[in-house]
Amino acid sequence: MAFVIGLNFTAFKRFEIKDGKVLTRIMLERLKTALDKKLREEQAGFRQERSCTDQFATLRNIIEQSLEWQSPLYTVFVDFQKVETEIMKRKWGWIGHTLRKPASNITRQALDWNPQGKRKVGRPK
Repeated sequence: MAFVIGLNFTAFKRFEIKDGKVLTRIMLERLKTALDKKLREEQAGFRQERSCTDQFATLRNIIEQSLEWQSPLYTVFVDFQKVETEIMKRKWGWIGHTLRKPASNITRQALDWNPQGKRKVGRPK
């Protein structure tokens, strides 16, 4: 960001925020189209024009048919909040383990990496 004498800083700042929102919107639209091609048809909860209620209705029909035909049915329900907590716990454990390694270790260098030509944030000494 360049400061020019006579420019109102708040107007300049608003302009940058607006540009960021436009860029974010463009990226979001591109990601949506790319993800729609990759995701299976069954994925519905977070996609536009598809809802979880359709998924529940389909699940209910499957259960009813299984009972009607007296065939075994196996279902799996995942508590994603617990899974996410476990993943975060393991990730922080790995980061702590990596930071205790010597500075010459490649995984430690990946966490502490400062690319050449870029100085660290703060006042130069």
